[in-house]
Amino acid sequence: MATRLVIYDGDCGVCTHIVDALARADRSGILRFVAGQSLEKLPQGVDAPLIEKTIIVIDPATGKRWTRADAIAEILRTISRFGVVVFFLKLPFFRPIANYLYDQIAARRERISRLLGLDVCAPKAPPSR
Repeated sequence: MATRLVIYDGDCGVCTHIVDALARADRSGILRFVAGQSLEKLPQGVDAPLIEKTIIVIDPATGKRWTRADAIAEILRTISRFGVVVFFLKLPFFRPIANYLYDQIAARRERISRLLGLDVCAPKAPPSR
């Protein structure tokens, strides 16, 4: 099976909480989650400002990258759990809406983390694979 490297904002409570849930759903161990802040050297084309704005999914075999709602769709497609959600996220007319919603949540993730009682600045790291 193809693996995917998932780079996320490890200083975000909501992000870390979602990654924990995705790691539990990934029973085949296809996804490798890495907090962007823990990488000594970021992959080419990935920098700290990008990690601050979006999750990044990389196919190590091909170098292909996904961000924003496309990254979420690729994660869900890879773990083969949420076919209906992936279907809608991939629809051309829904993609701009999904990216808009992703951007709105990403911009408010610290406030959402606090409202949900999640760590904001130093969440526990999910298991790395």
